[in-house]
Amino acid sequence: MKAVFIYFLKIFFRNKGALLGAILTPILFLILFGFIFGEEETKVFKVGIYPHTQASLIKTLEDLSCEYKIYKDLSNLKEDIQKKRLDIGIKIEKGAFTFYYNSGDLKNTPIVKSMIDSIITKHEGYRHKTVKLFSIKTYNIRIGKVHTSSLGYIIPGVISMSILSVGMFSIIEAFSRYRKLGILKRFSVTPMNPLSFMSGIILGRLLIGVFTSYFIYLASALLFHLEFSVNLILFTLSLLISGLSMSGFGALIVLLFKEANTASNVGSILFTIMLFFSGIYFPINFLPKGVRIFSYIFPLTYVAQNLRYAMGVEYINYKFFILSNLIMLIGGLIFLKLVSKKYLGKGV
Repeated sequence: MKAVFIYFLKIFFRNKGALLGAILTPILFLILFGFIFGEEETKVFKVGIYPHTQASLIKTLEDLSCEYKIYKDLSNLKEDIQKKRLDIGIKIEKGAFTFYYNSGDLKNTPIVKSMIDSIITKHEGYRHKTVKLFSIKTYNIRIGKVHTSSLGYIIPGVISMSILSVGMFSIIEAFSRYRKLGILKRFSVTPMNPLSFMSGIILGRLLIGVFTSYFIYLASALLFHLEFSVNLILFTLSLLISGLSMSGFGALIVLLFKEANTASNVGSILFTIMLFFSGIYFPINFLPKGVRIFSYIFPLTYVAQNLRYAMGVEYINYKFFILSNLIMLIGGLIFLKLVSKKYLGKGV
């Protein structure tokens, strides 16, 4: 088993495509998502007012935590909006307000419109001296052990993607490509136990998957100051079981599609589909109900859920955590045993 382990480990590092997919791609995703979602500071709106202001308007802007500046020239105000120095411009004329904003800024337009609505509503309340009937207090309810950001939710998904890539494609490569090259036939006539062959393939990739996962976790915490509450035992257990499960998923593809190129292409297609339908980048509840049912078919959905639970990002029932891991483990081992029997000609 040791010789097979070392052999497939060397093959992996020589295969640039496998190396890129299993290690470098998740790291690139970590960096990409880190810069996109890493900064989640409260936006301070900058408002320009022309040609004068009112006490009620100033009170409104201060209550909404907006910065404001008075302009004597309307063209200067419009120019600052175009150059994104201002978010909103307000022209006061005969008691009426005209609002200006950059409609070409697709990212900020929805929140700018929302702020304009807030300004109008709050100002009308001040102007008519509306009596305050309700006092509203906001409380943040955490869905996990820690209150995390969008990036914190995505990181376990990136780790899941890494485990999927390492587990699934290792089996597809070993049993499709090597069968086509005739290598499996040579192994089947040797005294080597199929268990040693399978263990050599899987253990090497599991080691790489666990290392990459811990690296992503530590890098995200250090670089982007994310807060996790990681149960190291549950986290490691989830990684190992998920790796075996994804290897079993790769074995299922090999059993269904005999041609090496077909199996590889099907694996790539399913990999892409699962990234969007398994709650990797956003919660499954965001999907339409008609599509959501497919999410519960893919094993990657449960890999991501279990890792979020182990990292303290999301709460799931502890019994569900145990049951889903147990089912994935049994399913993975069954498919690995079947593919071993079929292509190595011996029972494990």
